[in-house]
Amino acid sequence: MKAILIDDEISNLENLQALLEKHCPQVTVIATAQNVSDGVNAIEKHSPHLVFLDIQM
Repeated sequence: MKAILIDDEISNLENLQALLEKHCPQVTVIATAQNVSDGVNAIEKHSPHLVFLDIQM
Protein backbone atom coordinates (compact mmCIF):
# COMPACT_ATOMS: atom_id res chain seq x y z
CA MET A 1 0.00 0.00 0.00
CA LYS A 2 1.19 3.49 -0.83
CA ALA A 3 1.00 6.12 1.93
CA ILE A 4 1.56 9.85 2.30
CA LEU A 5 2.38 11.46 5.64
CA ILE A 6 1.35 15.07 6.30
CA ASP A 7 2.46 16.84 9.48
CA ASP A 8 3.94 20.24 10.24
CA GLU A 9 6.40 18.73 12.75
CA ILE A 10 9.31 16.98 11.02
CA SER A 11 10.00 14.80 14.07
CA ASN A 12 6.46 13.41 13.88
CA LEU A 13 6.94 12.59 10.20
CA GLU A 14 10.22 10.82 10.94
CA ASN A 15 8.80 8.88 13.90
CA LEU A 16 5.69 7.75 12.05
CA GLN A 17 7.72 6.71 9.02
CA ALA A 18 10.07 4.66 11.23
CA LEU A 19 7.13 2.97 12.97
CA LEU A 20 5.48 2.11 9.67
CA GLU A 21 8.72 0.68 8.27
CA LYS A 22 9.23 -1.45 11.40
CA HIS A 23 5.68 -2.67 12.02
CA CYS A 24 3.88 -2.37 8.66
CA PRO A 25 6.24 -3.52 5.90
CA GLN A 26 3.31 -3.65 3.47
CA VAL A 27 3.01 0.16 3.70
CA THR A 28 5.42 2.19 1.57
CA VAL A 29 5.71 5.90 2.34
CA ILE A 30 5.84 7.52 -1.10
CA ALA A 31 5.80 11.16 0.01
CA THR A 32 5.74 13.44 3.02
CA ALA A 33 4.56 17.02 3.37
CA GLN A 34 4.79 19.69 6.05
CA ASN A 35 1.84 21.84 5.01
CA VAL A 36 -1.62 21.47 3.52
CA SER A 37 -0.84 22.71 0.01
CA ASP A 38 2.16 20.39 -0.37
CA GLY A 39 0.04 17.56 1.01
CA VAL A 40 -2.75 18.16 -1.50
CA ASN A 41 -0.20 18.28 -4.33
CA ALA A 42 1.35 15.00 -3.17
CA ILE A 43 -2.07 13.33 -2.98
CA GLU A 44 -3.00 14.52 -6.48
CA LYS A 45 0.36 13.44 -7.90
CA HIS A 46 0.71 10.02 -6.24
CA SER A 47 -2.89 8.80 -5.59
CA PRO A 48 -2.01 7.02 -2.33
CA HIS A 49 -4.03 4.27 -0.68
CA LEU A 50 -3.51 5.86 2.76
CA VAL A 51 -3.00 9.39 4.06
CA PHE A 52 -1.78 10.03 7.60
CA LEU A 53 -2.78 13.61 8.40
CA ASP A 54 -2.08 15.73 11.47
CA ILE A 55 -5.47 17.21 12.35
CA GLN A 56 -4.03 20.17 14.30
CA MET A 57 -1.88 21.88 11.70
